[in-house]
Amino acid sequence: YLDLTNKPTIPADVADLTDNTNLFFDRNYNSLSNKPTLFSGSYTDLSDKPTLFSGNYLDLTNKPTIPADVADLTDNTNLFFDRNYNSLSNKPTLFSGSYTDLSDKPTLFSGNYLDLTNKPTIPADVADLTDNTNLFFDRNYNSLSNKPDLSAFATKNMNAENLTNLADPINDQDAVTKKYVIMRASLTGDTLFLGENQFVIIPGISAANIPVETTVTDYDGNVYDIVVIGTQTWMAENLKVTHYPSGTAIPTVANNTAWNALGNTNTDDAFCYYLDNTSSPNGALYTWAAAMGDNAVSSTANPSGVQGVCPNGWHLPSDAEWTQLTSFITSEGYSEPGTVLKSTSGWNGGGNGTDDLNFTALPGGYRSSTDGAFYDDGNRARFWSATENSTNAWARDLRYDLLTVTRSNFPKSTGSSVRCVKN
Repeated sequence: YLDLTNKPTIPADVADLTDNTNLFFDRNYNSLSNKPTLFSGSYTDLSDKPTLFSGNYLDLTNKPTIPADVADLTDNTNLFFDRNYNSLSNKPTLFSGSYTDLSDKPTLFSGNYLDLTNKPTIPADVADLTDNTNLFFDRNYNSLSNKPDLSAFATKNMNAENLTNLADPINDQDAVTKKYVIMRASLTGDTLFLGENQFVIIPGISAANIPVETTVTDYDGNVYDIVVIGTQTWMAENLKVTHYPSGTAIPTVANNTAWNALGNTNTDDAFCYYLDNTSSPNGALYTWAAAMGDNAVSSTANPSGVQGVCPNGWHLPSDAEWTQLTSFITSEGYSEPGTVLKSTSGWNGGGNGTDDLNFTALPGGYRSSTDGAFYDDGNRARFWSATENSTNAWARDLRYDLLTVTRSNFPKSTGSSVRCVKN
């Protein structure tokens, strides 16, 4: 090739070309001719673009008219309820609550015995009974059958040693002495009771013929029934006096805090009524100092010799006297002294007693020495004795759920009931 003549000059590089305009591309898009306009990616640069919804309800066309209230509805008859029962249709007739409005109601019993059908004929008198032979007793000793022959005793020569003074027998050899004469007469018959389990029927001797003390009156004029049990005569009601026998008023404390502040001493005397009910049949509640008559001195004797708050001629029973009472009850064959002493009504939980001896223990409850509050009305009877036990004193508890009498000691500032015994 090198030996050729008129051989062309071959450019060594594109730059050596005479016209390299269209042969050389610098790889830059902007150097292109007739290049298209590219989309910017912005919705704004679109042509013929739609009008977008603003998201505002007010910009809607043909939007409906929305009622502002139920009342604006064209027909709101079945949509709107005024919450008034009377606006309901087909509502039932309600029961008025009156027995009179009941249909097919039964005829009620009037509560009058005369309105009963098939009622029995009740005899107006024992004499009207078909057979009253064994039911009617005329209380005449001579009407008794199998009665003993007392004629021998009527003519017996007592050698001038007959009983000359029933109240205070003189002769030691008297068969009947003051110690064994229980001064009580039958209220229903001609009976004079003489010692334990012994009696003699004497026509004409009865409660109507023998003067029998049946009540005692305290300083305030309160009158109490009394009862003879064995050789003791007890009050048959709880004490409620507000003065000592001297006439000095017993301090009354109603406030719980003030009662709680009382000391367990022989001098902090106070009384109250359960829940301040002055008309309670259960009587008053006393601290031990008040029951003992203030400045108390304990007694273990029988009788105690402590008059305390009791009426003249009476005293606060010692612990020994309470024991004598319960011992007598068991010696008479009773196995449940608590039941025998409790009243026949007023006790909770079926705890009423039989009150066989007419002691009529009432469930007056007590007032606590620790917080001054009242407890156990209807559940418990608690009675002070005249015998202390350090800062406590002995008492007797009867409870609705027990058949016995419990001996316990309690703080002297406890509010408890009081029963007195005749001297």
